[in-house]
Amino acid sequence: MWFILLSLAIVALTCLIYNQYTFWSRNGVPGDKHLIPFGSLKETVFGKKATGLVIHNIYKHHKEPFVGVYMLFQPALLIRDVELVRNVLVQDFNSFHDRGTGTKVTIELFSMRGASWKTLRAKLTPLFSTGKLKSILTSVNEVGDRMLNHINTQLVESKYPGLPFLNRECTQDYKIPNSDYTVKKGTSVIISVLGLHYDPENFPDPMKFDPPRFSEEQHNYNADAYMPFGEGPRPCIARRMCSINSKIAVIKVLANFNIAPKEHKEIEIDFSPGVAFIPKGGLQMKLTKKIK
Repeated sequence: MWFILLSLAIVALTCLIYNQYTFWSRNGVPGDKHLIPFGSLKETVFGKKATGLVIHNIYKHHKEPFVGVYMLFQPALLIRDVELVRNVLVQDFNSFHDRGTGTKVTIELFSMRGASWKTLRAKLTPLFSTGKLKSILTSVNEVGDRMLNHINTQLVESKYPGLPFLNRECTQDYKIPNSDYTVKKGTSVIISVLGLHYDPENFPDPMKFDPPRFSEEQHNYNADAYMPFGEGPRPCIARRMCSINSKIAVIKVLANFNIAPKEHKEIEIDFSPGVAFIPKGGLQMKLTKKIK
């Protein structure tokens, strides 16, 4: 009897796994190569490459507007088309208002769902108003001064976004415009910010540090593809404060130090189990105090 039960369990498990990893092919969606049971994240599981870089590589290797991937056991839809990205984050936000990272009892803003997120967001938004930011500017400036005594030479390189990808969850069935495919409720959706920012169609010569591209005179980029803090009704709530703090930190450093890299080489991204980028070995910089 136990042999029959074991055989039935193995058959059932095999059918379940096969059904899960053929989800995209059965639905007629182009999919990326995957390996059971790691899905598209084999390199991440074995500690070779951060999740954001794996997703970026998938973005580069495909030209379709959307691609089916597997985040381990879970099917997810990687959106590549800029207009479709804008639809998901902005115009059709009601169909993708959750991130799909939390539970019904999650109590932090980033992962909260539905009405709970909307209520807490409304309560916190006034804390980041123009008036509130002005009121804390003195404190931020004082912190910037104290930072000169504890400066960290591992600076973050500007061409890398803080988060390499955004994630959403389809909260109601959504038919993709100009397509026969309907995203079913509960499907995970991924947007590669790194892919959009490194795509030459959106940013000519994307690896070049070129601040003038953002000027009104040149405007040499696709503004719809630029989303370092997310986009739509659910971006980073503290993006304005982050911008102010970063500018003050840079101003304080440049006003008091001469900065030069110890060696010129392309930055390597270290493996991280999280989603944020961490430079491998840090960023080695030489700082010398300016004589006033």
